[in-house]
Amino acid sequence: MIRLAFMTDPARVIGATDPEANKARFDVLPPALHEVMPALYKAPNVVVGAPSLGPWAGPMGADSHVYVLSREPLMVDAAHVEVIHDVGPLIDRFAHSDEELLVVGGRTVFELFLDHADQIDVAVTDERVPGDVVFDRWDDGRFELDAETHWEGGRTRTYVRRTHLSNARDLYLKGIRDGHAEAIYTYTGARYTQHNTEVADGQEGFIVFFEEFVTRNPVRDIQLVRSFTDGRYVFLHAFQELTDRNGNKALWVTGDIFDTDSARKLIEHWDVITPYVAKTPSGHSNVDGATEITDLDKTAANKALVRAMIEQALAPGGDRARLADVVSDGLIEHSATPELQHAYQEVVLLVGRGNFVATLCRTTRDGVEYAQVDLFRLADGKVVEHWDAIEPVPPKDQWVNSGKF
Repeated sequence: MIRLAFMTDPARVIGATDPEANKARFDVLPPALHEVMPALYKAPNVVVGAPSLGPWAGPMGADSHVYVLSREPLMVDAAHVEVIHDVGPLIDRFAHSDEELLVVGGRTVFELFLDHADQIDVAVTDERVPGDVVFDRWDDGRFELDAETHWEGGRTRTYVRRTHLSNARDLYLKGIRDGHAEAIYTYTGARYTQHNTEVADGQEGFIVFFEEFVTRNPVRDIQLVRSFTDGRYVFLHAFQELTDRNGNKALWVTGDIFDTDSARKLIEHWDVITPYVAKTPSGHSNVDGATEITDLDKTAANKALVRAMIEQALAPGGDRARLADVVSDGLIEHSATPELQHAYQEVVLLVGRGNFVATLCRTTRDGVEYAQVDLFRLADGKVVEHWDAIEPVPPKDQWVNSGKF
């Protein structure tokens, strides 16, 4: 992992251009901050800019391997210090890995590593500290507050990089459950393509629909029961209890899939919504059951098994007898209508993580086209648990976007 650590004040000042003024800053820092600094700056690998090398070349960096970034040749008489001219190899080695690289001083070095950082630790003083070097580009919504510790005169805040999973979860919970439709601006990218046929494309389409939705349903309880990521995709399995202005309740289960961009912002959304059923024919509800993700090393194999099952057994012309080879005799079934056999016409999306695989398929039954999300849990090469959400695709003249798929 790449972790940035620095001291700042309410104005986001992190230093002074003049070296003497920079040293003088330490004389006005809260005494408690000096006690915080050792833990803040402790790491097995550290990278600093040449102007900030001083203390790191001595005892402060003795227990670390210190990389000093310098454009010019630099002679350093310290065995633990290594001069580098290119940050690329460090980013390749440490970004999103289990090894930690601590990035300290100064702003130029922070800028080089910011786009690859996993965590930022910031010691913030309550009062202004003299200085003229401001670093605030990190506070742009890409990182979210994860922890905060107060000390006399300030606090230490830990920020972690927002993930595409947290963006999807927060859009659901803050944007819909909490009724802040404008949250769409925080969690989505340059485009937002919508496949819920009642919601228009784009951020404004989301706001128009959900502002009215919130007014119509003033009480909203939404629980994200299952969630996982697969590359750039996010899957959510949600339970919703909505209470309208007359006190009438409606219970729903949804399967949602989001696509994201390189900045992990949401750019496309598919969903299938089905009524909540407390007791299906198997005795289970259509949302309860296992939630733990395991067997990460079997992700690819489980995805391949589910695709083959659909294409070879459930598609038109498929051999349903093959299901016996891939479905456990002890299958835990959560479908409210397991007796209805839909023909799987197309696998639109297939995502998985470990023992869970979710699909969005275009299915048909009795000449009617459906959108269907299936969620499978697998163990030892067989499907052992199954949930679904099914809804008919409305006529095209009722769509306000490009359609369900």
